[in-house]
Amino acid sequence: TATIVARTYCDMFILTKDDFDDVKEKFPLQVAAIEEEAAERKRANQLKEQEKKEREAADKAAAAAKVKETIERNLSSLRKRSSWNDSSSAVDDQRPSSPLPLPVHEEHPNFHSPAERDPSEEMMPIIK
Repeated sequence: TATIVARTYCDMFILTKDDFDDVKEKFPLQVAAIEEEAAERKRANQLKEQEKKEREAADKAAAAAKVKETIERNLSSLRKRSSWNDSSSAVDDQRPSSPLPLPVHEEHPNFHSPAERDPSEEMMPIIK
């Protein structure tokens, strides 16, 4: 079977297997040419299919290698971070506990609720 798309209007004829067998008996030289052409097309199609499978396999292998490389790079980065954290624990006592001031909580003696604040202590914009 074959799928054909015509570029223009055309007449279509059907050749049954029985009629084709009759033609083959009457024209054996043409049958040989038809069979040779069919075998050549089959080989070309098989070669294209094999090349397609090889390309797909190569693409999959390349994608898998890329994924593996990314995973290895990420693992290496995590290992470096982990070893840095492990080796830095000895000097943690020398570092300040926090570079930013800690938030003031209600239990802190300097905590004042908004109602207890003196409004005159708030900064006022300077208008010139």
